Amino acid sequence: MWSNQNHHPRFLIPEKPFTLLIVGSDTHTNSTRGLCPPKFTTTDGRIIEASKIQKKELWKPWKRHWKDVGHFRAQYPNCESCFFVFNGDGPDRSFHDHEGYELLTPHRQEIANLTQEVLTPAKPHVDMALINRGTVAHEGGTGELSEMLAQQLLLSGWPILPCKEDNSATHYWPELVIRGLRFRFGHHPISTSRRIHLRGAGARRQAYELTGQHERMLTDPEKTPNVAIFSHVHYPAHNTNYPVHVYYTPSWQLHTSYAHRIGVSGSQEPVGCWWFLISENHYQADMWSYLPKFANESESYDTATLDLDSAISNFKRKKHLTD
Repeated sequence: MWSNQNHHPRFLIPEKPFTLLIVGSDTHTNSTRGLCPPKFTTTDGRIIEASKIQKKELWKPWKRHWKDVGHFRAQYPNCESCFFVFNGDGPDRSFHDHEGYELLTPHRQEIANLTQEVLTPAKPHVDMALINRGTVAHEGGTGELSEMLAQQLLLSGWPILPCKEDNSATHYWPELVIRGLRFRFGHHPISTSRRIHLRGAGARRQAYELTGQHERMLTDPEKTPNVAIFSHVHYPAHNTNYPVHVYYTPSWQLHTSYAHRIGVSGSQEPVGCWWFLISENHYQADMWSYLPKFANESESYDTATLDLDSAISNFKRKKHLTD
């Protein structure tokens, strides 16, 4: 399914009005391998530039994604609204990278500014947005960076849906009722697998667990979510075999040194967002995805193919010239 370079969502468009829900996450903005604009200016006036790969394989597809959202809405006027959920690990301080080797800046305000700029292509197409908190190791305690980002977006005129429980602008486990269906959003799933042939098993276990939790704990079946969406694992998956349907979102980050450490160097996943077309008590789901080119071609240091004989020959030739 993800072998194509670019996959566009396909739906049976209903005649009646519908809502478009878009869920994206894990941009890890501020990571040297995450989504960021081509250039940005720091608070002291320095200009920091993204790498060639970030510009070509992340920023360009991200802008194209939101352009496609605009085209979709223009093509189908019965799409009454577009709701965007930014499902955690947007801004990234990477607190486990104490030396900051894979960070653009350590400055929290600059990270929030940078992530706000990343969301600029989405703003014209989104009627309401919700920001979920992610991982403490990336966002700081209690989602500090996501809260900073959400507060800034509110001040700049973004339609951000705040949390009613604690007066914050961000959430942990929010529920949305959209055209009669209950959607739940969380950054961390309870089950995952890094083995390619077991990807669907993580989502299946998550669906089974959520279904069982609500069967055991709730007397009102109407409070059981119809769909639960998680992120964090950096690969797409879904399971619709149980009453609670589960979806895992892809990320917008390329492999970091951590990915190489855990042994997934050769399996770059697609980047993208899940799209949900929601009509009355019914939904369809498909994913907008882009597979970075260097996942299959030698365009970066991680997958570069080296001709050892040629390398030795070149080394000897250069040594001969210097001798």
